[in-house]
Amino acid sequence: MSNPISRRGFLKQLNCAAVGTSAILNTLLNLRLANSVAAQGGPLDNKALVCIFLSGGMDSFNLLVPTDGRYATYENARGAAGSDGGLALPLVGEGSLRPLSLLYPTLPETYGLHPACANLQAMANGTNAGTTAGNFTGKRRLSFVSNVGTLVQPITKAQFNAWENGNNAALPVPKALFSHSDQIEQWQTAVPQGQAQLSGWAGRCADILHSYYNTPANSMSISLGGNNVFQVGNSTQQFVITPSGALSFEGDIGGSGGNPLQLKNSALRNTLDQTYTNLLTESFSQLTRQSDDAQLLFQTQFDSVNAQLGGAVDALFPPANYLATTLKAVVKTIKIRSLLGLQRQTFFVQYGGWDHHGELLNTQA
Repeated sequence: MSNPISRRGFLKQLNCAAVGTSAILNTLLNLRLANSVAAQGGPLDNKALVCIFLSGGMDSFNLLVPTDGRYATYENARGAAGSDGGLALPLVGEGSLRPLSLLYPTLPETYGLHPACANLQAMANGTNAGTTAGNFTGKRRLSFVSNVGTLVQPITKAQFNAWENGNNAALPVPKALFSHSDQIEQWQTAVPQGQAQLSGWAGRCADILHSYYNTPANSMSISLGGNNVFQVGNSTQQFVITPSGALSFEGDIGGSGGNPLQLKNSALRNTLDQTYTNLLTESFSQLTRQSDDAQLLFQTQFDSVNAQLGGAVDALFPPANYLATTLKAVVKTIKIRSLLGLQRQTFFVQYGGWDHHGELLNTQA
């Protein structure tokens, strides 16, 4: 009898299915994955995955820095702190790295965070970050996954130069290496070699899990960052909303029933209710009507949770902050999951301002 597949195995095989096997093999694989992973959660089990995509090229080597013997490599690359033109963050003194207390202190590796990251340090170390959400002392709420990128496998500069000169054609190299737009796509697909049919890894998860856990009429892939690759599936669709709730026709929200925009919207919906002999027109009308119905239903539920929570949830998020406002909408959408018939959800949030070509160090700080 075969051993049940683990969650780690599920993710590995999910990516294997993305790079191309036969249709029948994919079908059998997906059925096995769905049954195995579903068995690990009960019928009242609810889970949500929130992806915050930092658009740009953040200098991660200056955010999480090794403070053991490997610090010398970082220091050599940046120039010693205090030296002429040196950019390395110091180990001690003013502007020094913030130490992380490891869960397993006997390990030889130690790390420090950029001095501007006091709250991240508190979250990682399990000390209270001074949040209004409560005292989190002793609760580690942040971890780092290092040495992750869009390479197919580790390669050296010499190997790449040989490949570029046509002397190492068999070397597995990502599609369009060094292209930022392609790297953005590869982070969201988890397939750096490229795909014949584009799909994101959250979209492929939705293809497998949605029909088992959720009401099929409502999408589990919810985006607050517009249409994205991350949630593109083969059989599932992403549902785009805003921090205020559903997308809607202009004039739907607020105003009186006699508002000219609302009269226009009413006339438009009347045209969508008609039946058309032209197949293209009929298909467009049906899809638009279904989308409009879904948005209206979502907005009704979203408004209900706004009334239910009142200012309680607002106090947890700083005002006039795009990321905080967007994450507050994520919290509200998770709150109405049962009304939408969803036990599994993925959220895509895009947060810009991380392209640091112009001014690296000061922008990061």
